[in-house]
Amino acid sequence: MKSFQKLPAPGEWKDKLLYWVSGLLLFETLSGLAIWLLPFSVPNQVMVFVHTGAGLLFLAPFAWYQLRHWVIYRRMSLSQVVLTGYFALVAVLAAIVSGLVLTYQALFASRISYGWDLVHIIATVGLIVSVLPHVAILVIRARRPRLAQPAGSAGTSCVSRSSSSSACASAPTSMATTPP
Repeated sequence: MKSFQKLPAPGEWKDKLLYWVSGLLLFETLSGLAIWLLPFSVPNQVMVFVHTGAGLLFLAPFAWYQLRHWVIYRRMSLSQVVLTGYFALVAVLAAIVSGLVLTYQALFASRISYGWDLVHIIATVGLIVSVLPHVAILVIRARRPRLAQPAGSAGTSCVSRSSSSSACASAPTSMATTPP
């Protein structure tokens, strides 16, 4: 008999923390690209402070959201969504670590290191390249009409986790999970 675990997939799109973290991630990405690509003017120097401050404030909510997201979805079988999610996680961790090192260097050293700056830029590009398909695929799937639903399964979606288990999510969601 297959084991099922309820996932709050439809409810994830309604989670305020998702929008908070996504907005901060978008701001950090766009402000970081502006710092990198625009001439280093007074407004861009101010943006460095805002980018750094938002990044520091971003750590706790992001860590909480990411841990929660990973706990919910960690048992899903490998797919393009899972793979791009893990790539995004590695990229954002590299951006966080390099950002913390750059912040430390900016505050306590005479200059920032070119190597850590390069890691931060590469991590940002890697994050963009992995998050866009990760989210786009999920948005497309969520908006796709369900054509062939078995009788009695209205509002339920299932994804295969492995050859021996599946995960189902119902429209009315709860964070409670049952062990597989």
